[in-house]
Amino acid sequence: MAGNDITGMQEILRRCGAFLSACRELAIKIFHIRVITLRNGMSDSPSWIRAKNGISNEVEFFLEGTWGADFCEEVAPLPGEPIVTKHRSSAFVGTDLDQLLRAARVTTVVVIGEQTREVRNRLSILEGKVGN
Repeated sequence: MAGNDITGMQEILRRCGAFLSACRELAIKIFHIRVITLRNGMSDSPSWIRAKNGISNEVEFFLEGTWGADFCEEVAPLPGEPIVTKHRSSAFVGTDLDQLLRAARVTTVVVIGEQTREVRNRLSILEGKVGN
């Protein structure tokens, strides 16, 4: 992957897949979030463009219809599991995630993935705006 060591990412992927399998066995509702970016950085903030360059020296990934937008097999949604598409860092802003969670009467959310710390920070900021 662009010359980067992805050993840690592969371990995260394995653990996330095992976690999702356990959730499915317990009939816990799973919502998948996917990132899709628009060509030419049209959906990216300047900081995200810098981060993408640092990761792979390529900013055109997560494009609809490319392998970068696909779910990894280990964490791929099963039929009936909702998929929310986001274009920026927040899975709530500009998406229907809040509406889906409320409709499913979800009161507790567990976030997993390779950017969990950043997502958790964003969620805590949004809590006051979305939570009530």
